[in-house]
Amino acid sequence: MADLTSNFAGNTAIDAVTQAKRLGAKRVLMIYCRTEKDISAHEYEFELAEKDGVEFVWLAAPVAILADENGLYLRCEKTDGSNQIFEIACDMIIKAIGQQKSVTFLSQIPDVKLDEKGRVLVNIETMQTTNPRIFAGGDCVNGGAEAVDAAQMGKFAAHGIHSSLTGERVEFAGARLPQIEETIALRRH
Repeated sequence: MADLTSNFAGNTAIDAVTQAKRLGAKRVLMIYCRTEKDISAHEYEFELAEKDGVEFVWLAAPVAILADENGLYLRCEKTDGSNQIFEIACDMIIKAIGQQKSVTFLSQIPDVKLDEKGRVLVNIETMQTTNPRIFAGGDCVNGGAEAVDAAQMGKFAAHGIHSSLTGERVEFAGARLPQIEETIALRRH
């Protein structure tokens, strides 16, 4: 029986299984519908998970979560063409799936401009969009990064909103604009 299973293989999923293992889970499985060469996680994150003893189940996709009086099960289907169905008994399941920004929604917001990749354009000093009443940050601006980046951009946006409403500029501890500039510049390529 696995203590924990996680599906998909992005950085968030890899972080979840690695931390579960480090926190004492005896057996941790990561289920992924493609092969090792197709994972979207950084190579070093994958290597850490392997070193920590995370087991990988390649070419399999979760299709159902089942529970009965004996416990919790993750039903999977092989994606190698065989369509073989199998179940994994486990104590916990983490659903770590990728998400896409809603370009259709973003493009319908009046006076908010997007770049060629569908990311919201902002003033990096204030996180104000091309519509002066709207501020943005996180994945819709940088194209998809870590949660900590989105949280930091949220702080910058809060300061931009405060400045817009009061005319006061407030500074806070931590990195300021170069971090945002680098994050946005990296995601633009």
